[in-house]
Amino acid sequence: MVIMVNSTGQILIPILVLVSIVGLSFAYVGTLTNSSSPTLSQSQPWLGISAVELTPQLAEQIGISETTGLLVLQVAPGGPADKAGISGGNELKVIDGGEIPVGGDVITHIDGSAIRTLEDFRSHLGDKQIGDTLDFMLVSANGDERNVDAILEARPA
Repeated sequence: MVIMVNSTGQILIPILVLVSIVGLSFAYVGTLTNSSSPTLSQSQPWLGISAVELTPQLAEQIGISETTGLLVLQVAPGGPADKAGISGGNELKVIDGGEIPVGGDVITHIDGSAIRTLEDFRSHLGDKQIGDTLDFMLVSANGDERNVDAILEARPA
């Protein structure tokens, strides 16, 4: 584990939270501080989405033609993804006994790099800073492709 110290002497402990729902995995990547009540670091760039890896099996179950990328489940209102026009799911669908939001965009590329897994996504965002602009290639639920630019922001308090 790498432990970082910011300019105020606060220790930042990297965290990775993986959540498995109905056989799907999605992740949040952030940091915890050494304060008395741990909070997510506001100095990390933030996009404001939750997403799952899209597989051919999942694509078939939800009825979309795109079979790889990240399926956007939710978009934080007013966040960078929302401002850029990235859409989250708008309908709950039962898959393997659990409900997930479907109908959201699929992220296939960021800045021209293919995004097939959560690790691809995390790796691409790893060296980005607040204020950086990312170019997203998206595929909508009906198969239309489009590019949007999103400006990374600091995580809200």
